[in-house]
This record gives sequence, structure tokens and C-alpha cells, in this order.
Amino acid sequence: MSSRDPQEANIAVVVRVRPRNQKEIRENSPITVTTNGIRGRELHVKANQAEAATKTYSFDKVFGPDAGQDLLFDDVVAPMLKEVLMGYNCTIFAYGQTGTGKTYTMEGDLATIRGEHAGIIPRTLYSLFNTLESGDAGEYSVRVSFIELYNEELKDLLSSEEDFRKLRIFEDYNKKGSVVIQGVEETLVKNAADVIAVLQRGSNKRQIAATKMNEVSSRSHCIFCITVHIKETTPEGEELVKVGKLNLVDLAGSENIGRSGAENRRAKEAGMINQSLLTLGRVINALVDRSPHIPYRESKLTRLLQDSLGGRTKTCIIAAVSPAKCNIEETMSTLDYAHRAKNIRNKPEVNQRMTKRALLRDYEDQIQRLKADLTATQAKNGIYLSHENYTAMMADNQSNKERVEELSKMISGKEQDYKHLNLQLQQNLALLSKTTTERDSTMAELDVKRKELEDRFNELRAIQQSLLEQKLLTGAHADTEKRLDKLAAGLVSTLKSSISDVEGLHQKLERKSAVENENMRLFQDFQNGLLTQMAELDDRLGRLNEEAITFCQNISSEIGDYSERQRKRMSSQKDDLHAYLEGILSKSETMTSGLSELDSTLAQQLGEISELTRSLKLAILERERKSREVHSDLFNSHKDLVIQHQKQVGEWNASMKKKMSQVMDVVKAHIETEAAYSMRMQQSVEESMQKEIATLRLQNQKLQEQLADERRKAATAADGLLSNIANLVSRYKSEREECLLAVEESSTQAMKNHVQALDSFIEGTKTACAAGGASRDGFMDQLANDITDFEQEAVSEAESLDVTVRGFLEQCSIIESSVEDTLSSTTAAVVDSMEKLESAHQAVHTIAEEQQAKQTQLVDELQADTKDAFNTMQEWMGGSGDQLAEYVDTWEEKRNEHLRATEELRCAIGEKVQQARSEIVCNRLAEDEPTGQTPRKRTFRYATSWHITRNHDDILREYRENGRMVSPTTTSRSYEDALEADGTNATNNRADDALWEDRQYPWDKENGESGLIEAKDRADMNVFGTPRAGSKLPRTKSRLGNRKSTMESPLKGMENIQQ
Repeated sequence: MSSRDPQEANIAVVVRVRPRNQKEIRENSPITVTTNGIRGRELHVKANQAEAATKTYSFDKVFGPDAGQDLLFDDVVAPMLKEVLMGYNCTIFAYGQTGTGKTYTMEGDLATIRGEHAGIIPRTLYSLFNTLESGDAGEYSVRVSFIELYNEELKDLLSSEEDFRKLRIFEDYNKKGSVVIQGVEETLVKNAADVIAVLQRGSNKRQIAATKMNEVSSRSHCIFCITVHIKETTPEGEELVKVGKLNLVDLAGSENIGRSGAENRRAKEAGMINQSLLTLGRVINALVDRSPHIPYRESKLTRLLQDSLGGRTKTCIIAAVSPAKCNIEETMSTLDYAHRAKNIRNKPEVNQRMTKRALLRDYEDQIQRLKADLTATQAKNGIYLSHENYTAMMADNQSNKERVEELSKMISGKEQDYKHLNLQLQQNLALLSKTTTERDSTMAELDVKRKELEDRFNELRAIQQSLLEQKLLTGAHADTEKRLDKLAAGLVSTLKSSISDVEGLHQKLERKSAVENENMRLFQDFQNGLLTQMAELDDRLGRLNEEAITFCQNISSEIGDYSERQRKRMSSQKDDLHAYLEGILSKSETMTSGLSELDSTLAQQLGEISELTRSLKLAILERERKSREVHSDLFNSHKDLVIQHQKQVGEWNASMKKKMSQVMDVVKAHIETEAAYSMRMQQSVEESMQKEIATLRLQNQKLQEQLADERRKAATAADGLLSNIANLVSRYKSEREECLLAVEESSTQAMKNHVQALDSFIEGTKTACAAGGASRDGFMDQLANDITDFEQEAVSEAESLDVTVRGFLEQCSIIESSVEDTLSSTTAAVVDSMEKLESAHQAVHTIAEEQQAKQTQLVDELQADTKDAFNTMQEWMGGSGDQLAEYVDTWEEKRNEHLRATEELRCAIGEKVQQARSEIVCNRLAEDEPTGQTPRKRTFRYATSWHITRNHDDILREYRENGRMVSPTTTSRSYEDALEADGTNATNNRADDALWEDRQYPWDKENGESGLIEAKDRADMNVFGTPRAGSKLPRTKSRLGNRKSTMESPLKGMENIQQ
């Protein structure tokens, strides 16, 4: 049974570069082949040292000159040896020119197996036996054969010296595409030492000769074949034999007969070697091109390698090359062959495993054939072969005879052809000799011309370099002059603008000084007016205090008068009641004493009593009415005074709040106006830093208008503030000095901030705006706090006064209620008494007759009741007097407290006003002190014109026409002309483009193509055809350089002809 691998695999190609030998070093031949270190995958070939271009080849592995034998074996041979032990057929052959180290690579030093210079063959055998003897392979056998192909003849290097039999090649019908070598001897080896001995014996028989290229040049191809049989046992117990074969091929090197110096026999050997290698190259090309016919039979070498090239064998080619330049042609040829061989695809298959019985059967058949030949030989019956062998031999002889006849005819034709070709050869040799002579003379003349041409080229290069440098310097100077011209124009324009700006700044400083003086005058006027208002405020506070004292004294006197009148009225009423009571008592005594007379005069007395009672009741009612009127008038007058005072205080409080609100609105409007102005000023300053100087002047003019408007607004706001303060002071009747102080301080602070803002505007408007914003915020906070304190104090005073008034009203109400209650109770008691008296009179009148005896008792009761009423009336009168005296004392104490509080408030306000007046007098505005460092107005002197180089075309035209310079090379230039010329550059560039459109130069043609320069490129060139300064065209490519490359191409062609 067989195991087949359907996958194809490319032939592995390995390149090994040897170091330079002594001959190449003596000849100083440079290195043209380089690798990427000791081991890599790419190879770089530099065919011409004068050119920088290199050709790169890619292979499976590339070993540099420093790579040793062990590295090559480990990377290339060791993997293939494992595949051989797996049952594959593998082939490794070295290819390359003579002297590149093929034999060294394959054999190396055979003295030691593991030496440093041991080649592939000894290392392979050592590794093979080491693997087999490790015990994993079981039973095995190793056979080796050593074959030499010399002049298209096979020779067994392991046979005895007396045996000169020629080996024959037959097709292996069991394996299509394989060949069998008849008569080759396979030697059984048991260890590596036996193999080395066999290898040394075969190597000594190889054809080796010395040439100019290699002192020990191999003159033949050698094939060292290792066959390994390994016995295996299947799981079923069947014994199989696995066969692997490794072919190690050392090819003879290709060589140039003229360079190697081979003659006669060596020349014939070189021809046969080159013929076989040429056939190998054709086979490789046919396999790569997948040609239907592969010329294996044209050479015995290709027939032996038939299975290795495109067959069922795993193949590796080791291409050996030289790094020296003297072998560059052979190296390039070897690399080209190797690179094409990479594309050959083999179909490796594992060899068929044979059973032990089949192997024994083959051996038995072979033994029977040998016995038959031996018996025929021993019988000596004229035929020393068996009949079957004889028949086969006769058939072969007949075939050989027919083949000989055919070959004889071919030889005759070849001889004729040879004579004809020999004659042509003689003629060609004569012509070659003549041509060689002519060529030598032509080459000598060519060398002279080439040397002269090289000298001219060197001179041309120097001139070209000088010309390019001069053009570069001229362009640089022209570009610099243009830049300096433009810079000078810009500097003059900037200088004029700067001088104008300086004059504007001086004018602005003068205006600022005038404004500052005016502000100082306004501030002094404001300070004087404020002091005047403070003095008026102090006077009015004094008058207010006097009026309050007078008011309190009037109220006190009125209360005293009222109390006195009330006492008198009550005393009078008491006396009347006492007299009235005494009259009643006397009349009662008279009635008691004259009771007897009562009966007669009862009617008259009753009438009189009724009349008296009616009159008494009317008198009491009249007294009550008058008393009520007096009390009502007194309390109404007091109440009206208090209510009027309370109303005045409320109106003053509302007016104060309204005025403070107006003051706050005015101050807020003033601050908001200043804030808006500051913001606009800051924005204008920031914009002026980014705009042109003309725009800055316009903005400065607008700022002056805004400053004048703001000063008017500030003056108006100050006048309004002063009038509001004056009106407020005229109507202010209590303690409010803190508010005035806060207003004065805030006004002073605002004025200071305004002056500071005006002074710091010159140094930096942003800092002044920030300081003004901070001052305004502080002023707003301080003003808001002062107004809040003022409102709180006003509300507190109003509430205190309201509480006092309310208490006074409540006391008046209590007194009035007490008096009314007393009068009501007295009147009610008298009325009640009168009613009782009347009822008693009616009762007496009714029962006079029936109860006359009880009249005395009734009179007594009447006297007692009258006394009780009198006592009650007297007690009420005494209590009312005491309450009235107590009320008067209480009101006197409160009046005195009010007077003391008013006096204290007046003193405090006076102190505050005096303190504010002192602070106003002491505070002064900060004045600007001159330092003497401000630059004064002066006149500037500067140049407005200069000289520049005239147009290059005009200078050159004048020089060419006259042979010398007639006019100066420079011309006058003003800054206005420079600024106008800067705007016409685009127009000049377009004119240059139009000038270039019709120009064409013969050196603008390369490789037969039109070389017209495009318009976009001509725009970047000057009149000399070189790139302008700042253009994007490459400066390294010039027309002279193109001419140089065109002239150098014939030289390269001549060098190729010479080679």
C-alpha cells in the first residue's frame, strides 16, 4: 500500500555567498553582492558601481559570507533528513560557477565528521546514524552509492580499480519518471566511520584539475546516494519495510573558457560541463513555462535528476555565488537560474512500503537468475548464459546493430557538416582576427576620445555648477532687494502714521489737562455749596429743637390750665352740693319740727318738692352737659394737636422715603451711565488695538464727545443731588446725619473715582475701567447700606413717636372715659335720688293720710340718703382730682423725657454735621504731578526715497548694445511707487506667462518627446530658465543635466561593446 500527498510544493532554493578569495582581494575586486546579515531572505546585487541602483532577489534562505557549515546544515539539510526517514525521496544539489564553494559545501573537510569545515554529506551521515541508533527506528539498513558523470559517461566511484565497466541508465517501469542505473554498486555501511571511509575512497577517484579560476576544480558531476531501509510493524503484526532515499549532488561549475584558461582536454571537459548545465537550464525553463515537452534525454545529468525536477521528490537547490565584481556576469546568470527554479513545482510522494514477504520474493527471484547464470557458466557448453538471458542479449545486440547503423549514417552526415563548419570556422577566424585588430585600434581611439569627453564633461559640470550658484545668488539678491524695498515702503508709511498718531496724542493730552482743571473747579464749587448746605442744616436743626421745646411747653401749660380749671369747677360743684345738702337737711329738720304743719301745707310742700326736684335734675343735667362739653373741648384740642403732629411726622416720613428713593434713582442712573460709558470705552479701546490708526482717531473723537456728554450728565446729576439734599434737610426734623455723611462720602468717592479714571486713561484704559467699576460697586454698596440704615432709623423714630402719641391718646381716652364715667355715675346717683324722692313724695302724697305716723321715719331716711349721696359725691370729687393730678404729673414727665431726647438728638446731629464739614474741608482731589519725562512735541526728519537696482533685462540690453554701462545700474524709488508696485506683481506675473508661451528650447526635449514647459511652471522661472526664489519647482533638475544624461548614454553603450 502507498500513501500519497496530493499537494504540490515548490523547489526550495537557497543561496550561499562565499567570502572573497585571495586572488580577488589581490585584484582589488569590489563586493557587488550583499546580504542582510548571516541569514536572511533577500540578496542585493549592484551591477555597476557608478550607479546607485541595485537589484534585489528573494529566495527561501540566503546565507552570507560569515555563515558556517553547521548553520547551513541545521537550516536546510536537517529538515530534509527527517523527511527521508519518513519515506520520502529527497535531493540536494549545489549549483554555481567554478570556484564558488560547491564541493566545500557538499563534502568539506572529510578528515573529521563533526569538524568545523565538515560538509553536508558527512554531517548528514552522522546525524542519520545518530537518529537510527537512538532506538526509535527499530531494524534498519543503510546503503550508499557514489556515481560520477564525466564527459557524459557514468562511472562508479566505489567499484574496484580494475573494473572499468560503463554504467547504463534504464527507465524504471515500476515508477514512472524514475531511472535505474544498471551495474551500480551499493555499499552497506553500519556507522558514520564506514561512510567516511567509503566517501574518501570515492572522492580520491574524482576528476580534478587546476584552472585559472580554481586550483582544485571538479571536472565532473558527482551523485552521492543514501538509501535507508527501516522495518516497521503494523498494529496487526505485519512487518513492513519503509524506504527513503537522499541524493546529494555536487555539480561541476560552469566556467568561461577564455577566463579559466582551459585548453585541449580541459577545454573539452568545460564544453561538456557547460553543455550539461545548459540542458539543465532548458529543463528548468520548460518546467517553469509548463512546456508539453521536457528535454530530459538531451543530457544524462538531466535524466539522473528527472525525478528531482518536476517529479515526486523533494528537492533543494543550493546556489553558490561569488561576491566579487569580476564574477558579476556568472553570478547574475546563477541567480537568474535559481530564481526561475523557485517556480518549479514537484509532487512529493511517500515511497511504497514493502512487506517482508514481497521483499523476500524479489530476493529469491534474483537469486534464481544468478544461479542459472552460474550453472551455465560452470557447464561450459559454449554459452555461458541462460537461454532467457541469451535471448535477451541477442535482442539487445540486434537492436544495437540497428542503432549502430543509424549512428554511422548520422556520423557521416555529421562529418560532412563538420568539414563545412570547419571551413566556415577558418573563414570566421580570419575575419575575427581582422575585426579584432580593427577593434583594438578603434578601442584605443575610443579611449582617447572618451578621456577627452570626460575632461569636457568635467569642465561642463564645473561651469554648470558655477552658473547655477551665480543664478542662485543673483535670485537671492534680487529677492532680498524686493523684500527690502517693500519693507522700506512699509516702514516709511508706518513712520508717517506714527508721527500723526503722536501729534493726536499730544492734542489729546492738552484736552485732558483742560478737562481736569474744569473738573477741579467744579469740585471746589460743589464742596463750597455742600458746606453752605451743612450750615443751613445746622440752623434749621436748632430752630426745629426750639419749636419742639415751645410745642411741649404750650402743651404743658394748656394741661396745667385745664387741670386748674377742672379743680375749680369741681370745688365749686362740691360747694354747691354741700350747700344744697345743708339746705335739704335744714328743711328736713324744719319739716320734722313742723310736722304738724305739714299736713296742712302738704300739697304746697309736695308741689315745691316736685319743683325743686325738677330744677335739681335740670341743674344736674346742665352741669353734666357743661362738664361734658368742657372735657370734650379739652380732649378734642389735645387730640387734634397730637393727630396733627402725628400726621406731620407721617408726611415727613413719606416725604423722606420719597426723596431718598429719588436720590437713590438719581445716583443709580448716574452710576449706570458711568458703567455703560466705561463698558463702551473699554470696547472701543479693545477694538482700537485691532483696527487701523485712522479708525482709532475717529474713535478718539467719539470718546471726546462722550466725555463731554458724561460731564454734562454728571453736572446735572450733582445739581439734582444738591437740590434734593437741600429739600430733604429743610423738611427733616430728626436725627439723619449718617445719611448725609454717607451721601457726602459717596459723592466725594465718586468724584475721586471719576478724576482717577480721567488721569489713568492715558496710562491704560482697561485698568481705569476696572478701578471705576470697583469704585462704583463700593459706592453702590455703601449707598444702599446707608439708605437702609436711614430707613430703619426713620421707621424706628416714627414707630417710637407713634407709640408715644398713641400712649398719650390712650391716656387722654382713659381720663376722658374716667371723667365721663364719674359724671355719669354722679348724675345717675342724683337722678336716682331725685327719682326716689319723687317716689317718696308720691308715696307720702298717696298714703299721707294713712301713714302720717311714719313721716318722721321717712324724713330720717331721706336725710340719711342725702348724706350718703353727698359723701359719695364728695369721694368722687376727691378721686377725680387725684386722677387729674396724677395724669398731669405723668404728662410732665413724658414731656421732660421728650425734651431731653430732642436735645440729645440735636447735639448728635450737630456733632455729625460739624464732623462732615471738617472732612469736606480736609478732603481734596488728587492732582497730577508732572515728572518731566513726557516727550514734547517736535518735528521728525526722515527719508522718503531710496535707490534700487534697475530691471535686469534693461541692464543686460544696454550692456549688449553698448558693450559697457552708459547709465547707472540703480534708479530712484519713492515709497508711493513701492506701494503701487506691490499691487502690480500679479499683473507682471501674468505678463511673464504670456512671454513664456511662445518659447521652446531644444534642450527641453527628452527621449524624443516634446519638452515645452507648462505655463504654471514657467511662472516660477526667471529669464534664465531656472526656478525663481520661493517657487516649488525642483532646482536639482536642469537642462544641462538632461544633456549630460543624453551624452553619457553613448559612453555606456561603448563600454558594453568593449565588454
